[in-house]
Amino acid sequence: MKVCFITNYAYRLFNQKSQIAFGGIETIFYLIAKDLIRDKRFKASFLLEDDVNKQLVTEKINGITLYKTSRQVQPKHYHDRQVEKYNRWFSFWAGKFEWLWQLPHLDFFRLWERLKQIDADVYVFASPGYESSLITLVTKLIRKKSVYIAANDELLAKNYSLFFLLRYADRIICYSPRHQEILKKKYGIKAVYLPPWFPRPKKALSLKQRKYCLWVGRIEARKRPETFIKLAKSLPDLNFLMIMAAAPGEQGLLKSITASAAKLPNLKLKQDVSFAKLDHYYRRARAFIDTSDYKNLNMTQVQAAYFKLPCMTLFYDPNDSFRDYSWGLTAHGNIQKLKKNILAVFKSEKLWKSLSENGFKFADTVYNREVNLRVFKDLILKLSR
Repeated sequence: MKVCFITNYAYRLFNQKSQIAFGGIETIFYLIAKDLIRDKRFKASFLLEDDVNKQLVTEKINGITLYKTSRQVQPKHYHDRQVEKYNRWFSFWAGKFEWLWQLPHLDFFRLWERLKQIDADVYVFASPGYESSLITLVTKLIRKKSVYIAANDELLAKNYSLFFLLRYADRIICYSPRHQEILKKKYGIKAVYLPPWFPRPKKALSLKQRKYCLWVGRIEARKRPETFIKLAKSLPDLNFLMIMAAAPGEQGLLKSITASAAKLPNLKLKQDVSFAKLDHYYRRARAFIDTSDYKNLNMTQVQAAYFKLPCMTLFYDPNDSFRDYSWGLTAHGNIQKLKKNILAVFKSEKLWKSLSENGFKFADTVYNREVNLRVFKDLILKLSR
């Protein structure tokens, strides 16, 4: 069974020379692919963008085949005869009806040609934009199976004009019961609730070996990284570590955060840390800080939970996990409350131990690798029957 994961930003997970910043969904796909290829029944590949070895159309790293694509470079003509035929047909009619040029035709023909070349049995994707609808349409044209993953609130919050195509994906997976309910009520879609998973880490360090507050993520406005800077400034007796990566179109914010952090002796910045090295910093942190304002639980929080790291959020309880498992504290948008919560886990060993132990139980129950991987494999195999 050949499974292809489509995500533009995953290349740095395979090649540390890449400057393409990856996020939670790229990490999830990477972990799934690594686990799948350990099973002889599966082969895994990625369709992604590459900023290092652009001359290579395909590349194989650690048993996973990487197919390259580019949204910036569009061919004058397509090598696939069928795709080129319909591209010319489209161009003919668009010459008569100019409004047709406004359709995402370049991405459509690019995806059509690449997916035919890859020839996977199942395509897995999670883009919150129109591209996911195009992928769904193309998989129908080439008679392959599709799995769409509704990973966050970004798509569900809007009624995209092309969303109707996604209802024709062969499977839709969501990562929270809340998303499952939204898909049912808003779009009449029956989604499968299946959380991702994360490898169980080695033995956690003791409280005495944990030294700082940790923030991990791409520097983008919706994650409010400036709030972490404010926390470090207002809590000079505590140490802070920000592990960050540049986000497309947010260079101004990155420069601002870097300049502000340089003025604080209790705050250290580390940029573009590889996925393999993140464990080192999670193990030594005392509290994980999340300043973003969207409600879904992300992979940085799952990592924190697995490393017995209490989670302090500024705005929300991720997927109601604090309520159900008591492994973190939310400030409900009040930064002064967030400061009090942080100080509490630094001052009270009892509170820290309770939250950290509950966090591990939460991660090992909901994001259990053995259980969720088995369910995912069964789901993929059933699509071929």
